[in-house]
Formats: sequence, structure tokens, C-alpha cells
Amino acid sequence: MPDGSGFPRTPAAIKTSQGQRTPLPAESCNAILHDLLTKKTPFTPAEIEQIQTALTDLSIKTGKIDKVAGTKTAAGIADYLRSNMDLVPQLGDPAKVILRSYGQGETLQRLTLQAQIPNETRHYHEQQIETALVDLNAMGRGHQALKNNLRELGYLTEAQSKQTRVSNPVMMEAVMKYLEDHPQMLARTDSSLMRVMMQGGFDDRLQTLVQRSEFMDQRIEEKLKQTGNIETANYRDIYEIQTLLKIGGYNPGGIDGIVGGRLRGAVSRYNIANGSTQTPVPELRDQFRTETQVAAPVTPVRQPQQVTPPATPGTIMMPPAVGVTNGYGVSNAAIEQAWSRVASGERKPPEINPGSVSIDSTPKRPLVVIDLGHGSNIGGNSRVDPGAISPHIKNLSEVAVIDSLAPVLARQLHARGYQVAFTRGNGEILRLEGDHDRTLRVRSLFAHELAQEVGSQGVVMLSLHANSATNQSASGAYAYVQGSNGRASNAESQALARSIGEGYTIGQTPTRIHQADFSVLRNFESAVPKTDKVSAAVLIELGYLTNRGDAQALNEMRNNPSTAAAQIAGAVDNYVHQRVPGLPAPQTETAPAAPAPPAAATSAPEPDNGFSPWRWLMNRF
Repeated sequence: MPDGSGFPRTPAAIKTSQGQRTPLPAESCNAILHDLLTKKTPFTPAEIEQIQTALTDLSIKTGKIDKVAGTKTAAGIADYLRSNMDLVPQLGDPAKVILRSYGQGETLQRLTLQAQIPNETRHYHEQQIETALVDLNAMGRGHQALKNNLRELGYLTEAQSKQTRVSNPVMMEAVMKYLEDHPQMLARTDSSLMRVMMQGGFDDRLQTLVQRSEFMDQRIEEKLKQTGNIETANYRDIYEIQTLLKIGGYNPGGIDGIVGGRLRGAVSRYNIANGSTQTPVPELRDQFRTETQVAAPVTPVRQPQQVTPPATPGTIMMPPAVGVTNGYGVSNAAIEQAWSRVASGERKPPEINPGSVSIDSTPKRPLVVIDLGHGSNIGGNSRVDPGAISPHIKNLSEVAVIDSLAPVLARQLHARGYQVAFTRGNGEILRLEGDHDRTLRVRSLFAHELAQEVGSQGVVMLSLHANSATNQSASGAYAYVQGSNGRASNAESQALARSIGEGYTIGQTPTRIHQADFSVLRNFESAVPKTDKVSAAVLIELGYLTNRGDAQALNEMRNNPSTAAAQIAGAVDNYVHQRVPGLPAPQTETAPAAPAPPAAATSAPEPDNGFSPWRWLMNRF
């Protein structure tokens, strides 16, 4: 039986140089270890052999039974002490010397501290840490709770505990040490947290830890069974499978949420190594055998799998029917296919040939893609970039505002008959990370690829942001379109911006319309297919977080985004209704009174005590 550490205590036949022997009962092993580890005089080689034998018989790895203490013997003693804390205060000097000499000095220090804590209190701290490791959000202020409990058990000093984010190297080191002390936690630790740690340089230690734990393969098996066919799984499940396979040593390639050849091969290697009958990928083993044996050049491993058959002349392609919807009328399979093509760099050709196909003349609304600004991972720390921060209201950030507004805006647009998707989910990190320009470019490419995937003849992209400035008197909302010298490069985008200017307001300040050369807008305009009837992109700065009045309004928007969502949704619907004749009248929802008319469009914002929002945004993007 376990002693509370997760290590099995069932005796099994032990092979030695003298042949097979029957392991000692657990009671005898515990008695031997108690007597020897509390011994005050130096160990003899025979006594070291007894320690190694007793640990081995308790299924604690110690390396060879060779009468010589080393790194593995010290690690085995430390593992035993973790589940027998009452022995720590009684440790003799010889045992302490082994621990300190072979890499377990810090562990001994922590165990000595923890042994002074009452069992009930220590178990409480461990329970709190493990709850946070399974789900940081389950404890409310999860990072803070994790930090405090790690400090109480000696994994962080008082000075180190001032760093609260898990992505901080000091915090990651503390979490890694806790996992090394409690390897059974690998069976439950949140995969996104393990992904953060791998990006922080802890992948080798995690893989070493897997060798001490019997749980990772079991966890991989459970996840694969739960997911089923990986080809139709959503990207969150693929992220987790890639993470677990990476830590397990199966080399799935990059952790990007995309199914490719290396992931298929990793799943195949796992199945073969574990004798699994689970086959998440059709004909997986044949595919893997072909990929690894063909000497000729092969196609790139990140090519997306075709969900629908290729178009033939005279055929109008339909959106894929695979998978459930995202809740706003777009299938998850379509979203995955769009991201796959963005990752591979291959644009999907227009599926309708106007010269040879009779196109359905029924007026249709365009797809709406809501780009939640920021949320990128350029620094490689797997933390959502918060964007601008308000100096006036605690915890009010750009991402907090737009992540609250976006889903409500999507619901209101969907109620008006639109298909809606996001460039990232709220609270999530933007997929397909890279340098600064790439994180802006992939947002625009995704919008066009998804429009092609769902068969939409147009796409409206709304990039949501909140502003900031060194001059705290700067205030108001802005609707930016691609262009320069007072002229928009796309009349559709200008018309959409005008409608938003008439529909959205913050406080009593009308939304101003300006042209600028922003990467997210420029890339959108350059990728517009010629078949798109309605294709428009606007970057909306909802207000200034650095202005006290705007910050209060944005904080109210974060807490209750319905009013702002109704204004923007109504503006989009009015624009589309004007540009696509014959659409049903917009569905009315409870909306605020119309704001005052906006100021006329200009090529650059009016200076505000010497501050130029246009110049600041140009530098920012």
C-alpha cells in the first residue's frame, strides 16, 4: 500500500546478480530505513546496500544496488522522506551528508522546514498548491494563492514571493521543484501550465520527471480516448495532446494546435510503445510507415487535411459539416481549417468561378470576424499581453475591456443573422505566434481564410482596442481605416467606419474617423479576394484608459458591455443593410439613444495639448 506518497508498495520479484529474490515486506523495509537513516555514525558499504535494497523493495528508484551512495541513492532517500516526514527531524549526519553531497541539499532544507509544520497545516498547503496546479482559475486569485502556499512550504523565499506570475522564472522554478518532490502530480497538472514551463526552458526536467512517474502514459491514453479522431478535434484538445506527448518524449513537433505529420507520427509511436488499440487517426500506422520510409522529398508536415472534396467545375462548395459550431454560427472544423491554411502559408482559392457557375442571388450577410486586440505571446511567456493599462482603476487593462465586450458583441451580431468568429477566445493567447508583424498579419489572413471556408462572399473585420497616451487629457473613441492623406484605400472600410462613428460613443464624445497605415488593416486590404462583394476592416479604439473619464466609462463597459455591444452591432448591421440591398430589415434589440453626430473625417486626429493619437498609434503598431 502507498505511504501517502503515491509510490506503490506491492512486493515483486527482484532480479540480482545472484538471481531472483523475494522482496522484503514493507514493514521490514520501513524498519531498516528508520534504523539506518537515523544512524549517527558513518555508513558501511553493507549498510548502504541495505538502504538501496529497502528502497528498491518499496518500488522507489535508486539505481543499482552496488553498496555505493550516489545521485540516485540520494534521490531515493529524499523520495522516501517525503512520505515519512516524522523521520526528517531524526535524520543522522551520514544520511544528511549523502543528501547534501548528491544534489538533494535544497530538498533537505525544505523537508526540514516542512517537518516543523503540523501535519494538518502542511497537508492544507499541499492541497492548495495542487488545486492551483490543476486549475489556476479554480481558486479565484490562483497565482497569488499558489505563491503564498509555495512560500509556506519553503519553495520560495519571502523576497522571491513578490513575483506572482507563474510565467516568472522564479515561480516556474518553485513549481518545478514541487513537481519533482511530488511526481504523482504530473497526472493532474494543467497542460497549459506545463506548456508555459516548457517554453520557460524546463522541458528537459519535465521529461526527466516523467521517468520517475508512471502516470504520463496513462494520462496520454485517457486524453486520446477522450478526443477520438484528432483530425476533427478542436485546437484546445490538440494543444493538450501535443503538450503531453512532448513531455512524454514522443516528439510531436511544435505545440501549435495544428494536426500535422509529426503529431500523427508521435501518436503512432505512443500507440506502438504502449500496445494501444486506440487509433485516433485513420490508417495511422500505415501513414507513419510511409512518411518515415520514403526517401524522396515529401510534402511539408503542416499541410492541413482536406475536410471537403476539391471543387469541380460547375460545383458550389459548401462549408464543412464536421464538428459543432462555436456558438455564433461557425463550425469549429471551419475555424481549424482556416488556421491550418494560415499556418501552412497556402491561401484557399475562391470556390466560385463567376464565369461558369450560376451564383445564388439571394442576398447574404458577410462573415464578421472580431479581432481581440493584443493577447499575443511575443515574449514567449505564454501570458496574454494585457495591452494598455489604466493608471486610474486597478486591474483595468485593454484586454480586460475587449475580452468582456467581444462575446456580448458576437451574441448581438449573431442574433441579427451574422456568422461571427474571433481571432482568439477571451483570455486566450493568439495562435501562431511569431514576431510582432506576424502576430498582426495572421489575424487578417485568418479572417479571409475563414470567409472562404464558410462560403461567405464577404467579411467584416472589427479590431477592438483601447487607447492610452502620456497626455492624460486625450480622450474619446476613434475608428481607423487603412489609408493616408485623408483618403481611405477601401471605400467599404470607410463606409463601415462612418456607420460606427454614427453608432458608437463613449460618454458624450463622438467617435472620430481617421485613416492610418496600421499593419492589421494593411494586411487585411492586401488580401481581399476579388470575389468579395463586401469586405471591410476597421480598428476601433474604444476610449482612453489613461483619461480618468474614459477609464470610468471603459470600466463600466467591462462590467456591463451590453450598451457598447448594441451600438457597434447596430452600426455594423446598418452598414451591411445599406451595402447589400434586399436583406431583411435588421432585428431590433434594446439599444441606447442615438449619440450626437460625429465630427467630420480628417486625415489625422486633432492635436490635444500637443499629443497626436495618430502618431502614437503609428509607433505602437
